[in-house]
Amino acid sequence: MTLSEKIVDYVISLNKKEIPEMVYLKAQEHFQDTVACIMAGAGKEAIRLAVDYCVETTGSNASSVIGYKDVKLNSGNAAMVNAMAAHICDYDDMSMELNGHSSTVLVPTVLAVGEEMQCSGTEILDAYITGIQINSVLGRLVANTKIDPGWNLTSLVGIFGATIAAGILYKLSREQLINAIGIASGEASGTKVNYGTMTKDLTVGRTAEKAIFSCKFAKKGFEAKTTALDGDNSILKIAASDIDFSKVDAILNDRFELISPGITIKPYPTCRGNHSGIDAILYIKQTYDFDCHNIQKIICNLGSFSYECDRYHYPKTPTEGKFSLAYCIALILIKGRIQISDMEGENITDPEICELMKKVEIILDKDTEYSQKCEMSVILKDGTTFKCEKKIPKGDPCIPVSKIEQKEKFKGCCERLSEKTDPEELYMFINNIRNIDNIADFISKINSYNQEEV
Repeated sequence: MTLSEKIVDYVISLNKKEIPEMVYLKAQEHFQDTVACIMAGAGKEAIRLAVDYCVETTGSNASSVIGYKDVKLNSGNAAMVNAMAAHICDYDDMSMELNGHSSTVLVPTVLAVGEEMQCSGTEILDAYITGIQINSVLGRLVANTKIDPGWNLTSLVGIFGATIAAGILYKLSREQLINAIGIASGEASGTKVNYGTMTKDLTVGRTAEKAIFSCKFAKKGFEAKTTALDGDNSILKIAASDIDFSKVDAILNDRFELISPGITIKPYPTCRGNHSGIDAILYIKQTYDFDCHNIQKIICNLGSFSYECDRYHYPKTPTEGKFSLAYCIALILIKGRIQISDMEGENITDPEICELMKKVEIILDKDTEYSQKCEMSVILKDGTTFKCEKKIPKGDPCIPVSKIEQKEKFKGCCERLSEKTDPEELYMFINNIRNIDNIADFISKINSYNQEEV
């Protein structure tokens, strides 16, 4: 039996089982977090450009764009725009098993297809949970292989979880689901070269669009190879030539990723690789009394994941700054916090921030087993040194953000909404998604708080 067939049979069996209540509660938590990220990103220039393009090229249709109450697009384009919005602030949750952002593709996909198919909130969550599981399975297969770190697994692998989720809502047959995976394998792509630009978010948006595209073609009767994932010339074998497909039987059915190990909810709107460093500089700033103008040097020894994510040591724009630990450290030292607004604008011009960034030295710790580690030393001009080591950043399931912090994050994501918006009321409404009979009503309610126009 091929990997595609095993995955589809697992999906069919999963959808016959009763999903544990704890899984639903976690799913609601991450669904709410992703919708908040979409609302926060909806007003960005890149999203307006994408909406303009979609309206000009496809016109009106059946699926909504969050933040644009008068816009209806086809399901693929609606999913693309909402996924771009979810990802653009780099505030979206993080699956360490996928090593990417499952929810940022899955939530827009199931919302767009669910609205088109008039699905209930429970049906939406079931599809979302299943998509998370598929991304977890494939992510674990790819983990620890020789896959090039330049691949963006949110897109390369995440397309398959989104395809399965969309396929469930489209009620595809077993054969159609297998074909949809095969079609998606020809669409799978995505590299990290465009991190720090609008195209980072477009790539993720297109992943959601192509997942729906794959399902629609499969539903029409398009066929594809059943060996599209594990056969010769298959996408996973090309990307990770040493992948061990024999592990899949042990991985399938063993647990729900939403519970174990869990998925990270981000406390800061930056690349996850910065977060241990942000935690460390926050601790140092809050613990010790010093003037940042007296800093001689800041040394950061980073684990492999954090080091690889640090793509712009001297970023020119705030967008690049989301992938710069030096910029994040400077923001904390000058402002005491990091907000979405700190990552907006055309250029980084604050002279104090620019001067502090020059004092940050980034070093790869090749010996640590903690890939997200940051061991930080802040050295003053008189030789005084303050140290802090963070092996695992806040937001990880073992160091979770609190419910209060989640609500504060949600409130911050609502800042661009109508002044009449009650964030607490909207927060409770989104967390009540399982009681929604038609997801179109859910999206309409959210958009009643928004004011963007095309």
